[in-house]
Amino acid sequence: MRSLNKAFTLIELLVVIAIIAILAAILFPVFAQAKAAAKKTASLSNVKQLALSHMMYAGDYDDTFASSWAKGFAGDFSFFVQPYMKSLQILTNPDRTVSPASLANPCANDPWGGWFFTPGGRDNPTNLPLIWGYGFNNGPGYNDDLGLTRDVANNSNPNQQITVNINGVNVVTNVRATVEGGISFTRVNSPATTLMLGSTNGLPLMALDFDDLRPAGYPSGVVDTPCEAAARAHGPGIDAGGYCMAYCDGHAKWLKYNPTPSRFMNSSNGSAYDPLAIPDVCQYLSDYDGSTDLYTCKEGFSNFGI
Repeated sequence: MRSLNKAFTLIELLVVIAIIAILAAILFPVFAQAKAAAKKTASLSNVKQLALSHMMYAGDYDDTFASSWAKGFAGDFSFFVQPYMKSLQILTNPDRTVSPASLANPCANDPWGGWFFTPGGRDNPTNLPLIWGYGFNNGPGYNDDLGLTRDVANNSNPNQQITVNINGVNVVTNVRATVEGGISFTRVNSPATTLMLGSTNGLPLMALDFDDLRPAGYPSGVVDTPCEAAARAHGPGIDAGGYCMAYCDGHAKWLKYNPTPSRFMNSSNGSAYDPLAIPDVCQYLSDYDGSTDLYTCKEGFSNFGI
């Protein structure tokens, strides 16, 4: 009696493989979108908690936003509100995976100033696994007296070298010659529409200026320094095609990325312009109340010396 050997034919195997390939092509983008959405949700939660930390800080310090009087990591605005956080993990943006080790060499001789990312260095004092991913609104042009800080001359101990204790580690830093002084909450004309903090591609101390909101490979002719390129190399620093932002009244929301070139010229390349990034640049301005077109901000700060 002849035995029957059951097996798949080559045609059947090819059909099964083709079906699996088609399903994978359909499902992988869905999985990627779900992963991006989860990261965006986590990031939005982070900025909400950070905003509440800053608001609690202000409640204990004469209704005033945090000031930055030190350089580098020790001068980051979120450094000063750490006692009000339940976890330092909220300072890490899940969409930004930049390690301090990857920045140690390219940032050591950055033209904007030396950074010290080696373990135990000023900008990596506690061996952080990742660079923080959220910046504070100190203006669209970095401490330009339009955001939530104002320049305050430091005549007592400018550039003095001091030691700051960070989680049990002593870090040597320098006092700023010009303190970035936080303004009072009462000076914000429209808290519900004025940015407080959000996703950034910056370095300590982190901000929300146009330069820091530029994603990797921004096609405007802007040329990053080696340090900036390294900082933007591992992830775009933006959340699912946009930015998670918190406002001065404590609420947070996601803003779609706007790649439109601004008229805010990048100082490192006189022929290039950074993106507007967020839909409405008026949201930077503490003095903007929604009714007065201060600095004609909706046109890209055209009256701001640009």
